[in-house]
Order: sequence, then structure tokens, then C-alpha cells
Amino acid sequence: MCECGCSGWCTLYPILFVICWSMTLASEGRNPKLRHDGTDFDLELDSKRIERADTSNHVVVALCEYRGDWPALCEICGLRNWKHKSKPCLCCEVDRDHLLSIQDMTLDADLDAHEAFTNEDYHAEVGRCRIVS
Repeated sequence: MCECGCSGWCTLYPILFVICWSMTLASEGRNPKLRHDGTDFDLELDSKRIERADTSNHVVVALCEYRGDWPALCEICGLRNWKHKSKPCLCCEVDRDHLLSIQDMTLDADLDAHEAFTNEDYHAEVGRCRIVS
């Protein structure tokens, strides 16, 4: 892992990106027509890949393990944890001062007491922290 202060995200993101790209292609049952970064295959190095580009691959894949515990998700996916400086909840925008407060909660537990932390919010937060080399 790198030691730039990103908690390993700039090491894990490229790995997870390629896994996601591979699993997406596998779920569609086809071979890639471009490299994972969107560039063309190299004529000299990738002749077999070029021959099979955008054809059916007839391969069955299975995702064998994906950890669901909060610490693993925080480490691997770059999610916030309870020690986050300003927003310690994984699911909503509650601040540190109100994290343990139940005064705004209802018996419905519908989580509308605090604004939800959405997928768009997550990508915006990660985008602000990403180290570009």
C-alpha cells in the first residue's frame, strides 16, 4: 500500500477498477474490445485479444468473496467510518456531535432524520481525495 495519506485508496482503486471492468465483461459474456483504460489493444502484444475482441467468451464466472463488515468496507472501498472528522456515519450526513443522539429518530427507523449519504455524495467525496499522478 502507498503511504501518501489516502489510506491505501490510490493503491486499491486501480485494482478494484480492473476487477469491476472484468466482472462487467464477464457478466455480459463477451471479450473486451479495448483495454480496461479505454485504449486500443497493441497489435504486437495483443494479437489474440484483437481476434476475440467483442465476441462471446462462453465463460461462467463467480465472485467468491466480498466482505460485508464495516471495517473491511471502509478499508477496501474507501467508505467513511466512525472516526471520520465531520461525517462519521456510513449511511447519512449526521455530524460527530449528533452521531449518538436519538432525539431526531422515529420508531419507524426510516433514516430520514438526517440527509442520506448517496452514491453521488460518495463519488464526490472520493473525487476530492483522489491523488492523481
